[in-house]
Amino acid sequence: MDPEEIGAFAINTPFLIEHEGTVQMLFIASIDGDDHERNYDLWLKASKNARPRKVLSFHDCVHNPWVVREDGFYRLYITVMENAHDPAIYRSSIRTFTSTDLVNWRHEAEVIAGNDTFPEVEGVSVIKEESDRYVGYFTVASAGDKVHPRFSENYTVFYAYSLDGIRFGEWHWPEGLDPVEGESDRGIYKPNIYRVGPSDYACFVSVVPWLHRFHQMVYRSRDLKRWEKLGPWLPPDPGSATHALKATLFRGYLTFALRDQRFRTWIRTVPIDLSALCPEWKRYHRPFTL
Repeated sequence: MDPEEIGAFAINTPFLIEHEGTVQMLFIASIDGDDHERNYDLWLKASKNARPRKVLSFHDCVHNPWVVREDGFYRLYITVMENAHDPAIYRSSIRTFTSTDLVNWRHEAEVIAGNDTFPEVEGVSVIKEESDRYVGYFTVASAGDKVHPRFSENYTVFYAYSLDGIRFGEWHWPEGLDPVEGESDRGIYKPNIYRVGPSDYACFVSVVPWLHRFHQMVYRSRDLKRWEKLGPWLPPDPGSATHALKATLFRGYLTFALRDQRFRTWIRTVPIDLSALCPEWKRYHRPFTL
């Protein structure tokens, strides 16, 4: 999907979900192309041939929609960046909204917010364990320097537990999801976690080297606490793109955003053979039609 389809400068952070028998895609779009990433809104493409529609508007920059299917409704987690144009007063948080149809959303709560040590919080993915406990993984950035006191772009991943999907407790550092010198000097970013078996999880995470070229690294876990690195995933035929962002796994396909040096972004869907990353994941490779 290209941004010209809706007259946008950039579209990014896609999330695929099935609703009423149809695979639908939520994504973020910026119509005005503001360099400071303001005025991004949430859009929905209800099917392959449907015209995208705006379903949630914000005054601030938003990113990274993630949806959990609950009993009778959907819960959206989304990153909201207040005053993104001014690092001195910048603040980010993760908020929840609820909907029964993916179109009409009601604000529920702010669930995770930055603090003095880690002022930036974003890129959440939430998994429900078999016990119905929620596990939320998210990215934080440490405080910056005197010039940019609220923003450093040195990224770390934490996770926290919740019993209701709203109140998340103490932050924990996942074992194995660590930056690697020379590979991810500035950290790892926006973890997207998926169940690929009864007690088997895959994590696609953006790696941030000093050259500022993002790509995806894939990890595996059995308990959502300890992770094993399987290797990189690179988008086929990236063209002019310098970044591969926010990879969404859905039935053997990966949907992701690409970005070029002008910060123009677009969305692509490609098949992915998970068994090439982990032979035990072959059962998850089920194609679908978008």
